[in-house]
Amino acid sequence: MPFEQWLLLLATCALGAMSPGPSLICVLQNAIAGGFRLGVKVSVAHASGVALWACATILGIASISKTFPFLHNTLILLGALYLIYMGLRSFASGLSGVELSINGVESPKGRQAVRDGFFIAFLNPKLAVFFVALFSQFVDANNSPIDSLVMVSTAAFVDALWYILVTF
Repeated sequence: MPFEQWLLLLATCALGAMSPGPSLICVLQNAIAGGFRLGVKVSVAHASGVALWACATILGIASISKTFPFLHNTLILLGALYLIYMGLRSFASGLSGVELSINGVESPKGRQAVRDGFFIAFLNPKLAVFFVALFSQFVDANNSPIDSLVMVSTAAFVDALWYILVTF
């Protein structure tokens, strides 16, 4: 993967991770109620869910590219349009509608908090759509396993790093 493409992937993953939503609330609530260490554990668990989605979508897109090459360009176009739509919607809405209340937040149990972090990512259908849109711009039938590993690792690392920073 060329360095310029990787930088674009890195920036897009960072913007995706930074967008407010249920993942941010989950990590913040657990960090506030359970401390920094629990926040880090939840962040890493969340990144594990992200890594699974990233891996699954990259494998799926590569498979489609090999089996139905004519669909790959359609997938690229639809993915680009969806990313543009998400970006415009994010700018239009800003942070409106995102609230975090720490009143009544109980100190979570460690394993339950970690499970929550993982499943908030793994069960999020928007994450799957985001990754299909994102990775369709980078994956084709000729990608090497190293390229795929770099893409998955980038998505997971950026996610973990962002949410760990949030726990401070």
